[in-house]
Amino acid sequence: MCNCNYKHIKWDSDFFGFKVAQILKTGVNESNLPLILKQLKTDNYRLIYWQIPNYDHDAVYIARKYGGFLADEKIVYHKKLDSLAKMDHTNVLYNATFYEYMEPETDLVKLALVSGEYSRYKSDPHFPKNLFEELYRCWITRSVHKEIAWETLIVRDCTKILGMLTLGENNQRGDIGLLAVAPECRRKGIGKLLVEKAGQYFVQNGYSAVQVVTQSRNTAARILYESCGYAAEKQTFFFHFWL
Repeated sequence: MCNCNYKHIKWDSDFFGFKVAQILKTGVNESNLPLILKQLKTDNYRLIYWQIPNYDHDAVYIARKYGGFLADEKIVYHKKLDSLAKMDHTNVLYNATFYEYMEPETDLVKLALVSGEYSRYKSDPHFPKNLFEELYRCWITRSVHKEIAWETLIVRDCTKILGMLTLGENNQRGDIGLLAVAPECRRKGIGKLLVEKAGQYFVQNGYSAVQVVTQSRNTAARILYESCGYAAEKQTFFFHFWL
């Protein structure tokens, strides 16, 4: 279902158990946004997304005026891989390997939840906590099933999984999906090891660029990507409207 101003988001609607739509930028303005939201409410939609470039100040003003909750400020980072530096992890005590099992272990599920710490689905107080957790459990399960990711990199010691990263493709670039390091294992070079191993993987698979999306308030992730040579490319605001 769609019209020129919004589209039905089937996967989200089916998974969350309530109707979800996304507002399209074309044609939306202060005069018709209230009408669009009214129509969506009449059609029993509960959650509406609106993705707005950070430079579109008019759209941001309108979204706020009509009850939009700023759930996320996403930043796309990218890096060219033709100049990928040789890795030097002589001071790192761990190795990154591919996850070999078809179902996620408990540690891997816990890390998936950690990866969503700054997610818009967690930061939005209107979003049910159990649905956030179910979403990230589904995400890591489908990743290790290789439905939405090609591979999952992990760092493991003799007792548990300490960090993980999922690998895929987006916009004809290598794409880093989920990334997390166990809180008690941070500042040990595990995140950088995973990110640089991901770069190696994409080079080996013929990609000349890699990208990753993170939240502007996730300072640790931004520092990590920038330390690995990634540069911010664009920033987008995600508004949620609850009807």
